Amino acid sequence: MVHGGGLILITIDGFFLSRIPLRARQFIFFESLSGLYILWSVLHAFSGIGNPYVDIGDQTDDAVYNTLAWRNKPVGALILAAGVFFVVNPLIYLLCWTVSWLLPRRSCEANKTEESFGNNFEDDEAANEAVVVY
Repeated sequence: MVHGGGLILITIDGFFLSRIPLRARQFIFFESLSGLYILWSVLHAFSGIGNPYVDIGDQTDDAVYNTLAWRNKPVGALILAAGVFFVVNPLIYLLCWTVSWLLPRRSCEANKTEESFGNNFEDDEAANEAVVVY
């Protein structure tokens, strides 16, 4: 439940409170981090860094997660990593993008008049005034 609680709070904040829209470059960033984690898990498995929690439970490898045991079950770890990277991550992103697209956004539009357009502001209050659009 450690990861699930954070996921619920981030989802509520991102979709309902802040209404942050998702873009394609965020998917690229998301996939890059996933690729880096997969690379780290392989390096961790073969570098001998070790896992302090290896004696707890049924882990027989120094893997961070038992399902990513690159030394003992390399084929299973590769199938899982490829499935998450190429199938699960795009589906989760597509779901989040759809929710982000369907919910109305809150955005901030500055009140711009001909006098206050650009950097030559005559009235500082008019330049900093904004309207929240729901």
